[in-house]
Amino acid sequence: MGWKSNREFVRYFSSVVFVLVFYSQGKSQALQNSLSTFEIDSMTTGVVHVFGSGYVGYKGIKNTLAGKFLFGGFIDEIGKTNSLKSLKQIENKFGGEGNLGLRYVISGLKLGQWSPTLTLEHIVNFDGNFSKNMFQLAFFGNKKFLNTTAQLGPAHLNSLQYQKLGIGLINRKNRNFFQLSMLKGQSMNHLFIDQAHLASDSLPTDITLQISGKHDRSDTTLNNWKAFNGFGTALDFQYNFGIQLGGNQHLFVFEVQNAGVLIWNEKSESTKLDTTYNYQGFNIFNLAQSDGFTINQSQLEDSVLPNYSSRQNIILLPTNFILAKQLRFDSPKKWQSLMGIRYRLNTNYIPRVYAGAAYSVSSMFYISSIVSYGGYSGLNGGLRLDVRSKGKFNLYVASNNILGFVPSIGEGYSLNCGMICSF
Repeated sequence: MGWKSNREFVRYFSSVVFVLVFYSQGKSQALQNSLSTFEIDSMTTGVVHVFGSGYVGYKGIKNTLAGKFLFGGFIDEIGKTNSLKSLKQIENKFGGEGNLGLRYVISGLKLGQWSPTLTLEHIVNFDGNFSKNMFQLAFFGNKKFLNTTAQLGPAHLNSLQYQKLGIGLINRKNRNFFQLSMLKGQSMNHLFIDQAHLASDSLPTDITLQISGKHDRSDTTLNNWKAFNGFGTALDFQYNFGIQLGGNQHLFVFEVQNAGVLIWNEKSESTKLDTTYNYQGFNIFNLAQSDGFTINQSQLEDSVLPNYSSRQNIILLPTNFILAKQLRFDSPKKWQSLMGIRYRLNTNYIPRVYAGAAYSVSSMFYISSIVSYGGYSGLNGGLRLDVRSKGKFNLYVASNNILGFVPSIGEGYSLNCGMICSF
């Protein structure tokens, strides 16, 4: 085949790899509001907390390009070029998390100062990295790499979806909380490419791909929300405590979310890949005859398609650790300081630190603003609005990535909202 066809082959291969690594899930989770600042009246029957959040971040890729993958649109030259300039040679990180859930506090049922809770939640996580050369091949083709070798690896992708049913206890006075959950595994993917080299000759009429890595995934027969491909357990708890600073009492919270394990069933697939593939086009003898086009399909499959095995797979969950200074809604002060740190275990998440301030517009309206660094991107800012009535309801909406609304500089998106009410 000619230069144009080989170029199309390279673009197709790199685009598939890049999209698998970059686009796997799409939406995810931000810092989540908890019940730690909501007044639980012992006279109420129950308290309901409905919450949802999404966070996706990446280092180097701009929203002018990434937004097209998430929301659709035309990928133009400016978006590709601006992102390419910001990428490192290897380990360009991305990731995200999302959740949607409901927690019910049975405050009318009293066990001393404690009341039981029930939680239903759907959780999505993904993270990974890719090389600059992979990005170039996917969006610009292999022209730059003629007569040389493109280093596509290392790269990896983790994606995970599961649901949880939790039973816990919350202290009505200080809102300390712990919960044990049963998990239903929906889908899991773990792709690790140790090495990947793509060599093209100067024409190019000869392309050689060398690749080694591993791929684990859950049963693909059914992978929507109905799927029960795994089971597990998780622990959540939060501890609220006060610290006296400068003559004022400050409220802090230490929280651990989703510390647990998922066991995937024996239909899960495990694949090891270590192979070399050489592409030199196809032989065409006579287009008028059905047998004039020949390709050795068995040889092609033996070279490229790996063998796989089915086995049980066990993974540790991405676990959140949070230490933060909380907003005190009972404080008479108009301004309050905010600060905290968050880390996610078993991901490529960078510890996220933030600091800011909250302003009490009135007894019902609060506005908070923070500056943060870390997570799946870098420097960023956040805004939050609370509308509340003491012990009755709290509505909130927030974004921890306000730079995402400026596509030319934004490196991610974030939205967090919910409602807490008592009855």
